[in-house]
Amino acid sequence: MTLAEIEAFLAVYRLENITKAAESQFISQSSLSLRLQTLERELGKELFVRGKGRRSLEPTQWGRRFYPLALEYIDLLDKMNSLGRLETAVLHVSVINSLAECFFSPVFQAFLSDNEDCALDVQDMDFAKATPALLSGVADLSFTADACIHSRLICAPLFREKMTVISSARADIDPRPAISRLDPAKEIYVSWCSAIDSWHAETFGKNTRAKVSISVIQQLKYFFEGRDCWAIVPCSVADSLHKSGGIKLHDPEFVLPSRVIHYSRRLSDEHNIYADALIKAVKTHILTTRPLGIRLVEEE
Repeated sequence: MTLAEIEAFLAVYRLENITKAAESQFISQSSLSLRLQTLERELGKELFVRGKGRRSLEPTQWGRRFYPLALEYIDLLDKMNSLGRLETAVLHVSVINSLAECFFSPVFQAFLSDNEDCALDVQDMDFAKATPALLSGVADLSFTADACIHSRLICAPLFREKMTVISSARADIDPRPAISRLDPAKEIYVSWCSAIDSWHAETFGKNTRAKVSISVIQQLKYFFEGRDCWAIVPCSVADSLHKSGGIKLHDPEFVLPSRVIHYSRRLSDEHNIYADALIKAVKTHILTTRPLGIRLVEEE
């Protein structure tokens, strides 16, 4: 019996679907099915009801009895692995690039000022990298624009941020542009989150290609210099770039989806006082400074 087999069982139990469970574990369906079958063979019991025409997998009585034991196993293993990390008083944090560049600097400063006995290790990761980093212990806490979903993780929405339109100094775009005034051929595209990606595909078409696609915020400033272009960005990014000059802010007449920033941490590490302190620092920063376009989810 292996950890991978236990995690496969928990994923199927929670999602009731082989395809979704495999995606959550970042493995193929065949690999997940093999792990589940191996576990059942080792236990000598079928854990899920199978049959043609079933759209979801339901646990058998043995599956329901095994579930709390599997959770206890995962919890105990995580607690043993976390002992060394807690003693070092280093908080390993993963943050998406745009937040690290345009939001988190004063938050980190406030955290370090209030927690002098703890060091920060900050890494740039999107949610696809953050999930395995949390599971392996490389990161203790992550802030991403899409949820890190896994049976061993706690994930919760923290704050919501409005999106807006910016353009270069050379661009001829109205202060309150309509969608028809935004030429995709002049767009600098950034994949901010799945909600924005879906909206973009529905609005401009799945096969529409932007002029440039990037992932690093510093590149956005570079491509705006001396070019006729525009971009959809979070308000924190718009404010940061506007302060540096050469960027025009717009108030679009159409509605853009917001991006929701989630925090994620290991279930076994839910009482990490330093992770709690950093989450509190984020909330305090938002409540005291009221950044443009940002609002705590708990205020809604």
